[in-house]
Amino acid sequence: MDSQNSPKPSASPRSLPDELEQADRPLGRLYTIDDLVALTGLPKSTIYAFNHEGRGPKHPLRMGRSVRYFEP
Repeated sequence: MDSQNSPKPSASPRSLPDELEQADRPLGRLYTIDDLVALTGLPKSTIYAFNHEGRGPKHPLRMGRSVRYFEP
């Protein structure tokens, strides 16, 4: 078997933050960046900057290049 064509091992699963792991109720809605722009009136660049600086909502959910935020 050619090693160049063999499947690559899958990435190890990521663990959820403790707040989500121990949630005793449904997590609620996920908001996109566009949802937050409509709700807050802030520019997208500000929301992205808050996310980068860790100043935005806690524990954003990253799915590939997309970012979603849990409903508070």
